[in-house]
Amino acid sequence: KQQELTWNNSRTVLEEARLALRAAQTNVANRTKVLLDARRDEEAARQSVRNNFSHYERAVKHFEAVSSSLTSARSTEVAAEEKHSKAETAREEAEANASQSLAASLEANTSRDAQHSSTKSALEFATSVRN
Repeated sequence: KQQELTWNNSRTVLEEARLALRAAQTNVANRTKVLLDARRDEEAARQSVRNNFSHYERAVKHFEAVSSSLTSARSTEVAAEEKHSKAETAREEAEANASQSLAASLEANTSRDAQHSSTKSALEFATSVRN
């Protein structure tokens, strides 16, 4: 009977040990899954950081290109404003020259008309004497 109690106790202890082992194995499996999930999440986070950094680098390059284009456009604008100013000055000079030329032409026409008038009567007299 003592032997049977010892066997029963040993069997009970063995069963409890087996249950504890199964619980520990389940616990290890769960923790292993959690660890694998964490490693997967960590790799995904690293990939996301790499992607974000790549996007950041492209954005910086684009910003630099746009800044360069803007600087170039500003230089072109300044050059265009200078050309416009010179063209405006040339136009004003041309208008002044045209005005002076018109005045000189009008004066020449007036002088020619006066000379024509003064010689017309002498020519008419000379023509009538000749006839």
